[in-house]
Amino acid sequence: MIEQRDKNVWDKAYETTSTGKIIPMTNNNVSNNKMIQHGKTPLPKFYGGLSNTFYYRNFDLNVMFSFAGGHWLLNSLYTTGTQMSSECNTVKDMVGNTWEKAGDNAKYPQLVSGNNYHYDNDGNYSEKTVAYGSVGQTTRFLQRGDYIRLRNLQLGYTLPKSVLNAIRLSNVRFYVGVTNLFTITGYDGLDPETQQDLPIPRTVNFGLSLNL
Repeated sequence: MIEQRDKNVWDKAYETTSTGKIIPMTNNNVSNNKMIQHGKTPLPKFYGGLSNTFYYRNFDLNVMFSFAGGHWLLNSLYTTGTQMSSECNTVKDMVGNTWEKAGDNAKYPQLVSGNNYHYDNDGNYSEKTVAYGSVGQTTRFLQRGDYIRLRNLQLGYTLPKSVLNAIRLSNVRFYVGVTNLFTITGYDGLDPETQQDLPIPRTVNFGLSLNL
């Protein structure tokens, strides 16, 4: 179900306001009752980072955090993953949370092939099926994109001077690092830093640096 847009206000002032009436979320109704989401931009209102290096004897630990907040993201993973079609996989959260019978107050609608229901745009039963919600562009899938991420973590060890003198090198450092080790966020998609359906890239690297 979605809110009905006041057509008179839209035609006169191009402002989106609700009539207070709730109508079925058919593709036709979604297309004709779009609402402008004021202030809900995907651009962060604040962002930044923090980095530091800690030393203990011959060990060093470098950490770098990044963060952003105040923005909104359309969760495209859920817009496709909560629809029954042959082109996508469904999300695990749908198990046990879909409408089954009259009186159910479910998080997700009844599972039917292709999201085609026997109800018209007014919610009345219809012999001809009508596509519901395959557009997916609703505030139901609009989520805050705030996050804080451990962007880089690197642990290093530098050989002591006594060893360096013996092998006639000025500096030898071994290190191991990992990128994007963890992300703290309330966003349910794969990555709050991008709206693409791609997992957060993580890499582990080992290295050796030396100076003659």
